[in-house]
Amino acid sequence: MLSSLTILFVMLFFAYVSTEISSKLGFPRAVGPVIMGVFFASTGLDKLLPGASATIAPLAQVGLVLLFFYVGMETNVRVFSKQLSGMFLVSGLNTILPFVLGALVVHASGFSWTVAIIIGLSLSVSSVSLSADFLAEKGLLGSRIGRFIIGAGTVDDVIEALLISVVLSVVQAAHVGKSILGIFGDVGIFLVVIVAFKILIIPFVLRILERERSHAALFGGALVITLLLAALGESLGVSSFIGALVAGIIIRQVLLAQGIPLEEQHLANNIKVLAFGFFVPLFSLWVGMQANLSTLHGNYGFAILITVIATVGTVLGSALGIRLAGGGWRDGVAVGFGVNGKGYTELAIAAVALGTGIIGKNLFSAIVFMSVITSVLSPIVFNMLIQGSKGKTSVRTNRCS
Repeated sequence: MLSSLTILFVMLFFAYVSTEISSKLGFPRAVGPVIMGVFFASTGLDKLLPGASATIAPLAQVGLVLLFFYVGMETNVRVFSKQLSGMFLVSGLNTILPFVLGALVVHASGFSWTVAIIIGLSLSVSSVSLSADFLAEKGLLGSRIGRFIIGAGTVDDVIEALLISVVLSVVQAAHVGKSILGIFGDVGIFLVVIVAFKILIIPFVLRILERERSHAALFGGALVITLLLAALGESLGVSSFIGALVAGIIIRQVLLAQGIPLEEQHLANNIKVLAFGFFVPLFSLWVGMQANLSTLHGNYGFAILITVIATVGTVLGSALGIRLAGGGWRDGVAVGFGVNGKGYTELAIAAVALGTGIIGKNLFSAIVFMSVITSVLSPIVFNMLIQGSKGKTSVRTNRCS
């Protein structure tokens, strides 16, 4: 039997290679490890490494926590005061429309409201990191449409963070039979803990760590705070990654309030290197290994259906938002495909739902299918729209320019 270190080496090797292959082919880096994991599970190659999934599962859980901590560090809540007018229309519509449409269609297909809401939530999220990577590669990051997509994606992050927090807290608690009073009680306790951490604990700890002028000490302290809030969130039924998300948002705000933005940038970069260089690729590979194409037999129609809903909802929501803000339909469709690529977040939501038994492997595989297809096709369509416009696509709106 292979040792845990050998299994970890093999898994990390394939995760890294598949990430680089995906990038070289012009696809989002997140797609590679997921496809590799699906390939392992669907062909039976994972049986050559007995215990591989169990070995990397704890690391995948840490990857999930670090991923949402990094999302929190990159979430600028103040963006609302500066970009609310036009970007809120786009972000709100391209999040709410696929969420509502997905939940209604899935429920009409015979699934419970709990399952329908979880799938709708998975269809509504987008990945600004995937958009940023693609725009940078095409030299469009500084263009008008590039700035608008990143700005709208940032607002998306805030809206989706609130939506995920509320929906998952209620759904998970309801799934285990907790009363409405119990749900509000646990959420209330968690909110009190958050306030205490934001006002007292985190500023106090960070001031002490800052006196040491050690990047390592700040990094370690931030990780301890994140894991503590993640554990508290999990124990209160709010979800571990919501605790991590909140930790990232609060630590960012505290560091900026204390006048040390360089430390905030350094910490965010360190978390990004650790998360995306080690833990998140293993998480993506593990997610793929939980999905199996054999579970989609007879269920391909449903997988295609939710893929269409995710795409139509996101693109139509973005186009409507741009149009209401005074822009053109072509610009709106381009922005829609620019933010339609799914990434890690909906896979994390699906993984939590799978782990708690809310959804089975057939639905989980369908969500993975949707994530891969939208992440692969959206950049291709976006590039075609940009090339076809010959530089005319600029997202000129009356409210946001």
